[in-house]
Amino acid sequence: MQTDIDTVIMGGTFNPVHIGHLHLAEEVRHTFNPKRIFLVPAFISAHKQGDPVISARHRLEMLRIACSESVFEIETCEIERKGVSYSIDTLRYIKEKYGLKTKPGLIIGDDLVKGFKDWKNASAVAEEANLILGCRQSDDEVFAYRHLKIDNLIIDISSSEIRKRIAEGRAFRYLIPAGVYDYIVRNKLYGEG
Repeated sequence: MQTDIDTVIMGGTFNPVHIGHLHLAEEVRHTFNPKRIFLVPAFISAHKQGDPVISARHRLEMLRIACSESVFEIETCEIERKGVSYSIDTLRYIKEKYGLKTKPGLIIGDDLVKGFKDWKNASAVAEEANLILGCRQSDDEVFAYRHLKIDNLIIDISSSEIRKRIAEGRAFRYLIPAGVYDYIVRNKLYGEG
């Protein structure tokens, strides 16, 4: 499998973006040294339908704040497209928009391995991208699709845990970038304040 990956895509709801998201993207950057890493916020995540999600405007602004001093780029195609966001559509859009000559990398967490076969056009996603499997849990899931696995630090944190902590008035300050914390407090998101 090709390992000279010029472009990497990392999708997510980013509800809110946290240090686990950013660290995983940074681990991929250090492992593969791509020219670009796109963080792509979903409009409606195909994997998290039914979860409480704040507006795309707030999630995008928090992502912009989080990436303001990094090399990561934000691609807003899923928000602009509206509706449920599917990886295959985003892959094809980015390949065409940026004229990619090589397969992009697509970061997925190993927590999504079990359900990957049920993704829209899963085989096409696996064929059109270099799947990069990031560790989010310690179990070794068997993944039937060709992939690259990185040996990243597991940061046991999730957006849902952060939302729960905020709603319960518990500490969450150092789980997210400082500017994102300020934005959440200022805008009273997730029950803050």
